[in-house]
Amino acid sequence: MAAYDHATITVSSAGTAVQFVSTPTPIRRVRVQAPPGNSGITYVGDSSVSASSAGIEFPAAGGDTEIIFDNGRPGDLSEFYADAATNGDKVHWSAVLV
Repeated sequence: MAAYDHATITVSSAGTAVQFVSTPTPIRRVRVQAPPGNSGITYVGDSSVSASSAGIEFPAAGGDTEIIFDNGRPGDLSEFYADAATNGDKVHWSAVLV
């Protein structure tokens, strides 16, 4: 059985990227959700994520996406970051670990 983990990221200071996890964590897939209660746009990407450089952008109304690593090489959850246009907005993630 595959291991599973999840968390909620709160972007305390808009414009400052928040890392999902600080240690390398191999994953098979990750689902990212911006809840509809956010006040502004949220962004998910690598360490350079921002309003002008987002891999995934979610509107204030919320949304979700799933990223699957099935090319033989697992992803690394520590390479994911979230940022937001509004202080205190959140991103939820859940991942299937290797």
